[in-house]
Amino acid sequence: MTELNPDIVFDLARSGDPQQIQELFDLLDADGLSPNERTSLEYGLVAGAPKTIDPIIARLRQTPSAKSGLRSAYYLGEIAYQQKYEQDPRIVPELIRAFDQIKGAHPDKVYAAIGALGECCRFHGIPEAQRVAEEGIQIVIERREFLLDMLDYCLEIYFVNKGWAKTVALGEKLGKLPEGAPMLEEVEDFLKRQKHRPKGYEPIQA
Repeated sequence: MTELNPDIVFDLARSGDPQQIQELFDLLDADGLSPNERTSLEYGLVAGAPKTIDPIIARLRQTPSAKSGLRSAYYLGEIAYQQKYEQDPRIVPELIRAFDQIKGAHPDKVYAAIGALGECCRFHGIPEAQRVAEEGIQIVIERREFLLDMLDYCLEIYFVNKGWAKTVALGEKLGKLPEGAPMLEEVEDFLKRQKHRPKGYEPIQA
C-alpha cells in the first residue's frame, strides 16, 4: 500500500475498493494508523457510502469482536444516521447478526452493535431490533460494570418501537430491581431528553 497520511487514508476509504479497505482495516487492528488516520478512515467510509457498505459488512462478518469489526459496526451506524429516513436495507440485518455473534463469547463487546442500531433508530422504529434492545437491557442488569451508555442506546430502540408509556413502564420495572435506582434514573433522564426531540423525530406516545 502507498505510504499513508490522513488525506490518502480518506481517499482510499472513500473509494469503496474492497482490497484497499481491507488493508486499512488490517492496519487498524495492528495499531498501524495514527489518530488522525483513524479519523480519516471513518470519514472516508461514511462519505463513500453506499459503495463502502459491502466492504464494511465483509469486515464485520469476518471479525465482529476485533477492533476493526467493532469499528465497522460503528461505521454502519454513522452511515445509517447520515441516510436518515432512507437507510440502506443491508445495515440493520448485519448489525443484528453481529450482536448475535458477539453476545455469547464477548458480551462486554456488544455495545458497538447496539450503539449502531440506536443510531439507525433515530429516525424511525425498527421492530426487528427490539429483541436486541431487550437482550441488551438484560446484559446491563446482569453485568453491573457496564456503563449505562449502553442502556441509553437500548432505550433509543425501545422508545421508537414501543412508545412513551411502555418506556415509562420499563423504567418503573427496572427501578424495582435490587440496586435498580441508577437504571431508573437513566430511563427518567432519557425520557426528559425525548421531550425536546425535534419535530418529525418523535415516536407515537402510546
